[in-house]
Amino acid sequence: MEAVYNNLIASYLYAGKGRSRNATVHGESSLRDHYNDIVSLSKKSPVYIIKLNENNQEYILDLKERSMSIMDEINSYYKNVDGYFNMKKAYSESGAVDAQIVSDDYDRLPEEFDIKVNQLAAPQINRGKEYYEDGRGLSPGSYSFTVNVNDHKYNLKYNVSKNKRNINIMNDIAKMINRADIGIQASVGRTKERKIFMEFKSEDSGNYGENIFSFSDEGIADSANGIVSYYGIDNVARKPKSLLFELDGSNKTSMSNEVILNKSLTLKIKRTSDSDIHIGYAADGTKAIQSVEKILEKYNSVIETDKRYREKTGEGTRLADEFRYIYERHEEELAGAGVFRNEDGYLVIDEKAANESFDNGEFQKVFSKESPFLNELEKKNKMISLNPLEYTNKIMVSYPDYSKEGFPQAYMTSMFSGMLFNYYC
Repeated sequence: MEAVYNNLIASYLYAGKGRSRNATVHGESSLRDHYNDIVSLSKKSPVYIIKLNENNQEYILDLKERSMSIMDEINSYYKNVDGYFNMKKAYSESGAVDAQIVSDDYDRLPEEFDIKVNQLAAPQINRGKEYYEDGRGLSPGSYSFTVNVNDHKYNLKYNVSKNKRNINIMNDIAKMINRADIGIQASVGRTKERKIFMEFKSEDSGNYGENIFSFSDEGIADSANGIVSYYGIDNVARKPKSLLFELDGSNKTSMSNEVILNKSLTLKIKRTSDSDIHIGYAADGTKAIQSVEKILEKYNSVIETDKRYREKTGEGTRLADEFRYIYERHEEELAGAGVFRNEDGYLVIDEKAANESFDNGEFQKVFSKESPFLNELEKKNKMISLNPLEYTNKIMVSYPDYSKEGFPQAYMTSMFSGMLFNYYC
């Protein structure tokens, strides 16, 4: 019995796996209030006889847990809703530029501005000579060559064996460069004439005033053919370029096509533009909508629990009707925020409609801290959590006498505790 008690106390007083830190009961004061609620409810409740079986015990226990889960989710939403409603997102008037806020400190965001993209940043590309893939050009032997990448120098060696074809040599060199992870991506290309060539592309971009990388043969006479000279991999097909753009008419440059402004706004440049593109800010309802969607998922889990019980037992319950009544009393306002009830009784959210509702401020009215729907849903689930036995079939033994001060009946809580104990035995 002690193990059962300790487990239950841990579940109620501390957040367990899958339960938020906004638990319905935590701390002595909350536990006392919860106890008083149970006493107050039991004073006004009749005494019943309930025939317990595996199905209704599972239903009642599951119902209590899920009702508490809804309250946890609503409390979590209330705690964070002010922040959700103040969130911002950046927008661009053209697909040429993607804008994204990367800091919660909105005071650091630059004022709305116009941008014009004149030139994209581009990496350096070297393209070698073309050869037939079955050709055998280089003599067998050991070849050394150097790769200079920015300020770093790398010495590489490659052995050409007898009768080795161009396709084998080119593939091997490309793999060697890629494995070295020195900031260059190598590949072997093919022409329409069925010839092959090596191509090298820098991972960096931007014009530093010189090439990002270069190749040179090492340890051979000037008249001899090395790997670099024979395959022409030192031939620069395209020099690196920097991003050239204007911010509100002021010329700017960047080494890459991603620009960060004030450590708070990222611009990803996709293509050049013929005219100014406006970058601005709007309210961002993503977090608020996702949080409401979690509440609806908890709502639907109660409906699913009730539905599963009715299918197993063939017994009718009033729980689904009570939830439906809550929805119908607020149907019009919920629809205005993009929330609807499907034919199975589950609440679903239309993200497009919800986002439009957030943009015009309707969503914030429907799901504020004073939300009539959420407040009524929370109160209903508090009653369920206090006495889930109310939702199963039972025989009434006595009515409460409302003309006199009532006495708390231990019946409800002892029944519920008994079911918990049975589950541990």
